[in-house]
Amino acid sequence: MKLATKARRNSPYTARLKICSVVAIAFWGVHAIAACSDEGKTAQTAATQFSPLGEASLSFYKLRKSPKVEWKLPNRLSEISGLAATPDGRILAHNDEQAIIYEIDIDEGEIVKSFRLGPSGIKADFEGIAIAEESIFLVTSRGTLYEAVEGDQDEAVEYATYDTGVGDVCEVEGLEYEPLERTLLLACKTTHGSRLKDGVAIFRWSIENRRLSERDLIWISEDEIKRHLPQKQFHPSGIARHPATGTYLIISAREHALIEVTPRGKIVAVENLKSGRHRHAEGITVRQRKSGAFDLLISNEGGDRRARIARYRDRSRKKND
Repeated sequence: MKLATKARRNSPYTARLKICSVVAIAFWGVHAIAACSDEGKTAQTAATQFSPLGEASLSFYKLRKSPKVEWKLPNRLSEISGLAATPDGRILAHNDEQAIIYEIDIDEGEIVKSFRLGPSGIKADFEGIAIAEESIFLVTSRGTLYEAVEGDQDEAVEYATYDTGVGDVCEVEGLEYEPLERTLLLACKTTHGSRLKDGVAIFRWSIENRRLSERDLIWISEDEIKRHLPQKQFHPSGIARHPATGTYLIISAREHALIEVTPRGKIVAVENLKSGRHRHAEGITVRQRKSGAFDLLISNEGGDRRARIARYRDRSRKKND
C-alpha cells in the first residue's frame, strides 16, 4: 500500500534555496534565527499555536527494561540511520550511504521491499527520513533534502532536491514532520560558528513554501540541558514527534540519552539509554498500532555487529495488542 494514490511525480529537478540572511540574537538567554523573504514575515496562523502540553510521552515506556521486541537486521541495513512510520503503521528505514528506502515488517523483522531514488542511485551522507503528506523526504548531513513518493519493489523513483542552506551552520542528523505547521524539523548534531554554539538547534523548513520557515528555530539551551543531564552538551542523532502529546523525542548516540522537548525547546523528560542495549542509537520513530497504542522504535547501527531495531510497548493503555 503506497502513501497516496494521487502523489506528485515530477521530473527530477533541483530547487536551490538560499538564505537571504541569518541573524542570531540573544533574548533572555534564548537564541533565535529568522530567515528573510521577499514577502516579509506573515502573522502566525492559529494552526501554529501550541496549547499547553500534558503528560510527557516518555512516561508511557519502560526504557530501562528490555524492549518488548528486538530484531536483528540484514547486513545491507548494518548502517541504518533513520526510521519513519507511515500513517497506516508501516516502517520505512534507510542506511547512511545510499538513497535506498526499505520497508521493514517490524513484527517479523523482515525487509518487505526496497526502492531507490533515481535510476542509478544516489550516494551521500543521509541522516534522516520523514513522511510528510504525500511525500517521503531524506536529508543529508549538509542539509540537502530529497523528496520522492513511495515506490514498488526495486523501483527507481523520481525525486526533487532542495538546498535548505542550514549546512552552512550545522551538521544535520535527524528529520521529522510537524503536521500542525506543515514543516520539516532538521535537528543539528553539531553547529558551526559562535552564533549557535551554546545549545541544540532544530530548524524548521516549510513544506508549503519550500524554504526555511519564517518562524524562529527551536532552541534548547545548554542551561536547559544541564538542568536535566550530567553534561551540558547533547548531540542529536534522531528526532521523532509523539502524536499523543505533540512533543519531540530526540535521541543521542554519543550521550546514550533520550530527551523529550516541547515545540518551544523546554525539556519535559529525560531517559538514559543503556550502552549495552543501544550501542549506537541512530533512528527513532513512533508507530500507532491498530489498538490506538503508540509503539516507540529505536534503531541501532551495527558497527562490527548486526544492526537492530528495538520496539518498546506503550504502557499508557490498559489494553494493548
